Amino acid sequence: MRAVVWLAALMVAAGQLFVTAPARAEDLPQLHLKVAGGLGGVRQYNNFEEPFWTRTLRDQSAGRITAEIAPFDSMGLRSGEVMNLLRLGVLSFGSTPLAPLAADDAESVALDLPGLNPDIETLRRHVFSYRDTLVRVYRERYNVEILSIYTYPAQVLFCNGPLRSLMDLAGKRVRVSGVVQADMVMRLNATPINAPFNQIVETMRRRAIDCAITGTLSGNAIRLHEVATTLFTLPINWGINILAVNREYWRSLPPSVRSFLTDQLAVLEREIWANAQYETQQGIACNGGSVECVLGQRAAMTVVSPPESDRQLLQRILHDTILPRWAERCGEDCVATWNASVGRAAGLAAPTP
Repeated sequence: MRAVVWLAALMVAAGQLFVTAPARAEDLPQLHLKVAGGLGGVRQYNNFEEPFWTRTLRDQSAGRITAEIAPFDSMGLRSGEVMNLLRLGVLSFGSTPLAPLAADDAESVALDLPGLNPDIETLRRHVFSYRDTLVRVYRERYNVEILSIYTYPAQVLFCNGPLRSLMDLAGKRVRVSGVVQADMVMRLNATPINAPFNQIVETMRRRAIDCAITGTLSGNAIRLHEVATTLFTLPINWGINILAVNREYWRSLPPSVRSFLTDQLAVLEREIWANAQYETQQGIACNGGSVECVLGQRAAMTVVSPPESDRQLLQRILHDTILPRWAERCGEDCVATWNASVGRAAGLAAPTP
């Protein structure tokens, strides 16, 4: 029943439930789209995003809607640059992780703070509770429409050397994807290092970092296991990603095209969410060399399951460090909105700054 409720809510939020009939292929014009996709080299891009834009749209539109896509990081762009180029209309469609945007846009990580989502079902509830707010914020701040929200696998610790608990991070240099992960790392007396996803392996190889927080299967895809020896499987957070479109460009498209894309993107979003938990489990299996590994490269990392005391420690850090610092960056109105949405769903209250 929960899955049905989630699916219906997702379809409503994504604009899937229309009073009018879905767009028919014969009603669509000939149109070619250009898209800056998500992180390159990972399964979400290779198996979902790229085939969706280059094949699914073509097939579902009888060849009328075609597209080309490239990962934004292979284009030499960072997350913040993707959003600014969308705002300016230089990019029409763009996909980006939200965590790197948190220094400028505290709302971007409001639904996936470290320690907030121990499992994907909890994450789904928080995304649903905050989705309308995120759409409004990005519409006003960047002049974009968010068309899809989805997630990478659970973000965990890859370390070059042993790690038995979070307390062992003290004195280490840890790659983070954004400011809220940095808050957690500093609370543990470690040093946060910002490094783009496609530079993690080289940064660890040069010993500029001792550990990296990234997705279980995503890390395997970039062969992080070749330089890291320990996988600490505590989910720090997940890695929310959005697909957005410049508003002027979106409004310039015929209604039939907007309806068609909204329908198709809702299907893509559901597929990625359904796959995220499996990819999390596969990342652990593959990095640990399990015979259950089918999606990645079988490695020989030491897999460490977190003690219960570490789960409790991460909850304390969420309460005493992450939430207060995030609230200061977000501001009074933002905190009030969070408390009435994500906070209510989580049974938490962020302090008023």
